[in-house]
Amino acid sequence: AVQARWAVASDGAVVLGVVRGAGNERLAEVWWSANGTSGWTALGVPSVTEANGQSFGIHPGGQGDIHFSLAIDPTDSSIVYVGGDRQPHANEGTGGQQWPNALGARNFTGRLFRGDADLPA
Repeated sequence: AVQARWAVASDGAVVLGVVRGAGNERLAEVWWSANGTSGWTALGVPSVTEANGQSFGIHPGGQGDIHFSLAIDPTDSSIVYVGGDRQPHANEGTGGQQWPNALGARNFTGRLFRGDADLPA
């Protein structure tokens, strides 16, 4: 299954996110355009490496079909926010959950990232 979500800024900038998977939905692509019609820039898929050296994206729980959000900063349309499902769990290879984790989270609440379309992916 493929799902797409987008957000539009007051100046016409658009961010588009694509989630793929069947029963294990994860963010696959994030794109940004200053005008929503041309000049699309791939922002990459956000991830972070935890203390054990394993990298986790925005959907460690594979719940991108129901837990996925996008927003554009209201004061700077090149800044985007992407929300996922939750923080990685100890049984997912984190070697035992350590709080705070690499993102600074102190529990399993939502996984949030900030991106800047003016910087390399």
